[in-house]
Amino acid sequence: TLALRRSLQRLVPHGDGHTVMLVPGFTATDRAMGQLRRFLWNCGYEARGWGQGRNVGVSRERVDSLGQRLNDLVQ
Repeated sequence: TLALRRSLQRLVPHGDGHTVMLVPGFTATDRAMGQLRRFLWNCGYEARGWGQGRNVGVSRERVDSLGQRLNDLVQ
């Protein structure tokens, strides 16, 4: 509910606009993280998804790609 969301926003330290990257849990996607991303945006953070589709587990390629995504967001 809106009242709960506003109460939670008061508890979260207000961001200064810096970027945070959200990594979805196993089998989830960036889309599943939409509400959390919007919540963090409303709290003053630039929340971004990991950009790798469905999280199907860890692999060397995925870790490398995640590192590249993080570097891109930092730039």
